Amino acid sequence: TMARSLASPLLLLLGCCSVVVLGAASAFRDIDNSQGYLTGSIPWKSLADVRDPGFKSDGRPYMYLVSREGCPACKALKTSVNEGGEHTETLKDLADDFIMVAVSEEEAKQKDNTDFFLDSYVPRVLFADANNKKIAKKVDNRDTNPPQDSGNKFPYFYPDAESLVTGMSGATTYFQDAKVKAKRKVEKQKLKEEEKKNPGAAKKKKAEAAAAAAKAKKGAGGSIEDMVAGMMKQKGMDGISHTSKPEL
Repeated sequence: TMARSLASPLLLLLGCCSVVVLGAASAFRDIDNSQGYLTGSIPWKSLADVRDPGFKSDGRPYMYLVSREGCPACKALKTSVNEGGEHTETLKDLADDFIMVAVSEEEAKQKDNTDFFLDSYVPRVLFADANNKKIAKKVDNRDTNPPQDSGNKFPYFYPDAESLVTGMSGATTYFQDAKVKAKRKVEKQKLKEEEKKNPGAAKKKKAEAAAAAAKAKKGAGGSIEDMVAGMMKQKGMDGISHTSKPEL
C-alpha cells in the first residue's frame, strides 16, 4: 500500500515532465522564420530577431525577403526557390554571405517600418549593409530588368530563383566593393592626419613612393642602349630574329 502511494505521485510527476518536454519540442518545431522559403535549408531570422538590442551582427550584410501568404507572385517565387534545381543550390550557397531575414507584408507595413522597407508591392527583396541602418537602394534588379531611372516601377521584385540568384550575386559584389572603398577612405584619412602631425615624414614617404615608381618604370622600359642590346641578343649570327612565333 505504501509503495503504491509513493508510486502514484511519482508517475504523476513523470507524466507532467513528459508533457513539458513534448510541449517544448513542439514549440521548437513551430519556430520557423522562413515563411516557406527553403525551410530547414537556410537559418532565417525574424524581423524581431535582428531588431532585438541584444542581437549581434557578424559583419555580413542583410537580405530582407518581404512576402505575403496567398499572394500569387509570392507563391510563384516560393515554388521556384524550393523546386530543388541548380538555382536552388546556388541560392543556398549565396545565403551564407548574408543574414537572411524573412518579413511578412504586415510587419513591413507597420508604422515604424514603412520608410525602411520602401515601396509596398510583394514579393520584394532588399539588402542592407552590416550596420543594418539603411537599405542599399542601388542594389536592385537592374541586371534582370530596366534600371529604376528608366521607369522600372518594381526595382526590388525578383519573380523566380534565377533572377534572385542574379540579385544576390550583384549584392555580394556591391558590398565587397563598398568595403574596399571604405578601407581606402580610412587609409587616406590616416595619411592626412600623418601629414598634419609630421609633414616631413609624410613628404619623405611620398618621395620614396615616387622614386620606387620611377625605378620600376625604368626597369620596364630601360634606356635606348639597353633596348638595342636586348634586340641584338634576340638575333642570331644570320641576323634573323629567333623570337617565338605562332604556328601556321
